[in-house]
This record gives sequence, C-alpha cells and structure tokens, in this order.
Amino acid sequence: MAVAYTLDRKLEFEGRELGTGKTKPLVVRPNDLDPKLYGPGVYFARNGVIFPAKLSHAFHYKDDQYGFSCIGLGTGSGRIPGPEDPTVLKVEHVCAALYGAQIRDAIVEIQGPIVPRMEFNVSRLTAALIEHRIKSQYHITLYTVNMSKSLEERTFSGSEGYTDKIIVEHRNSGGNLTVLYIAGYPYFPRSIGTQVYHAIITPETFLNEISAARGVVRRSKNFSVDELDKIGITNYNALFVDELKGILNPLPKEVKEWSNLFSSLGLNGILTEKIVHLAETEFVRHKLLDFLGPVFLLGSPLSDVEITVLHSGHRNDLEGNGAFIERGIWTPADSSESARLSCR
Repeated sequence: MAVAYTLDRKLEFEGRELGTGKTKPLVVRPNDLDPKLYGPGVYFARNGVIFPAKLSHAFHYKDDQYGFSCIGLGTGSGRIPGPEDPTVLKVEHVCAALYGAQIRDAIVEIQGPIVPRMEFNVSRLTAALIEHRIKSQYHITLYTVNMSKSLEERTFSGSEGYTDKIIVEHRNSGGNLTVLYIAGYPYFPRSIGTQVYHAIITPETFLNEISAARGVVRRSKNFSVDELDKIGITNYNALFVDELKGILNPLPKEVKEWSNLFSSLGLNGILTEKIVHLAETEFVRHKLLDFLGPVFLLGSPLSDVEITVLHSGHRNDLEGNGAFIERGIWTPADSSESARLSCR
C-alpha cells in the first residue's frame, strides 16, 4: 500500500480551445465529491457531469477536420459513448501530468468538451501539482507484473509499415515505472527519423524532461495563422517540421529567449538550448507523454515495471493497457498472491 496524494488548494490554468481559439479555464482541485457516491480518486467534471478517470470509461477519438487523434472519457461503461452520453476529449496529457506528479485524488474541471491546449504543454500544471501536493487520507495499492506472466507482449498492426508493440515485464527499479520508448515518424524519416528515450518515471524526470515536450505539426498541411490560432498551436507547444528543411522552429535568435522563459517558470532543466533547437528526442518524449495518460487510467500506479513501447499511438495505448488487464497481468506489489486489477 502507498499513500495517495491530493492537493492543498485549487489550481487554476487556462488554454486555447480547439476549434474556437477561445481561452478556456482548466481547474484542478481537491476531491470534494460525496464519498458515498463517488469515493476517492480522480474525476473530470464538465458542466456538472462527472467523468471517472478510468480506463473502462476511455475511448479513442479521431478528428478528421483538424487532423488530431486523442483519448476521451465518457460517463458510460462502453468504449464508445452513445449520442446522449456526454464526453470530454484530449485528456491524455493532463492524465500524464497527474501520473507524473503522483496525484491520485482530485477533480479536473473544464468548460466545453475539449481539454484546452496550454501554451507550455503541461509543464506549468505539473510544477504546480508537485508544489501543492499533500498526502490524502486514503492509501492506494501499487501494482506490478504478475510473476507467473513475467513477460507479456501486445502487437498491433501499425501504420506506414511500422509494427507497433507494447511489452511489459517485471524490473526492480526502486518501486518506479521504467519506460523504454522507440518511436519513428513516417512522414519525416530524415528530419526526425527514429528516436529512443529511456527513463525512470519520477516527478523530477517527468517535470524536467517530459512535461513540456511538443507535438509535431506537418508544415505541408499549410495551416493559416487563423487556423493555428483556433487549434491553439504555438511555437511553445508544437514542432513545425518540413521533410526537406527539417524543424522550422524556433529560429536561432529565439533560443536564448526560450531558455529565459523556461528558467523564469522555475522548471529546472526543461528544454535545454540544444534540445529546444534540434529537438533530438522531443518527438519520442512527447509520445511518452501521450502513453502515460492511459497508464494513469489503469487506476493504480505501476511499481517495478518496465514497459517497452515500439511506436504505438493513442488507440494502441488504450487497447494495449486494456489487454493487459484482461490477461491478469497486474498484481499487488506488496502481495505474493496474484490479484486482478479492476478498473471499474
């Protein structure tokens, strides 16, 4: 058993809503729900509707208009909610921040159906979560790999000729989760190619190396300034990439300014000058950020587990973690008896 963390106060942020470009609030606060009705844990709240942050309520969503893929939560128990079932979309980065900061008892409150895109991704959010976290009144069970199934693999039919895999195994790592992520970007084999990142997931490594990693925007899509504004994309949360010219941002003259900006946030080590300019591992670190969202939705932290991810994506992240639950892979870390993890 381990202590769950909550917050000592309400934290308020804002970002841009996809599609409208409007500034929208994002609030993370202590869990004040009726414990008889909801119990401890993390919930998303939208206009009075409560969404449990559980894998059993999650689904994959793809938007063709703006070309994005994400993870959503619905109030029903099915993977894809019905027309009368409210939803909240793009929860993966906030969930990853909660995992990285070890917050397990809180309410995430948004207005509208989509989590707003913050300018520095979830780096400011993560820093605040760590700064204001306190011990909750309840304990949680850590899960590890069932030793009778010490090596388990999930293989997917990947896109663009890739084979996607998620492999889990038991690995003594001081009670932490370790991830080896290998990612390639098919549209930019020369300018991005294949990137590899290996990390033990702690609050420090998540804050300093993962939380601000930017996503990739293909320059060939020719988004106008107005369209980028509506999507909420800026130099600080997106990499603009052209296959021939490589990464187009930031300009060299901006590098010093960027370093000063992140230093002013008090986020030690986030985006050094070399990483900001060359993005040598930024793509794969962003993929890891995406992956940790579904890991958070498992409902319990993973202890002494190593996960190897080859490419993958939002849909595969959800299906892979769901498959491991169905196969009884997880067992309590403090018990020798196998126990199946329930996400209900």
